[in-house]
Amino acid sequence: MRGQVIEIKKIECITRVYNNLTGAESPVPPISFNPSFTDYWRDSPRFSYIELTLFITLEINNFLK
Repeated sequence: MRGQVIEIKKIECITRVYNNLTGAESPVPPISFNPSFTDYWRDSPRFSYIELTLFITLEINNFLK
């Protein structure tokens, strides 16, 4: 019998904010995702387009039984 164990080592989410009209990236550097941050920028007239980038690091182990 074959099997696989997949272990999640790390999950990281980066938030980038863009100008809704021009597409320019906000001068604020990328930060870790925070739901309250998205609420703040969603209500902003200048920078309201939010791009989330998700990085997942996995370790996969195959085994025979």
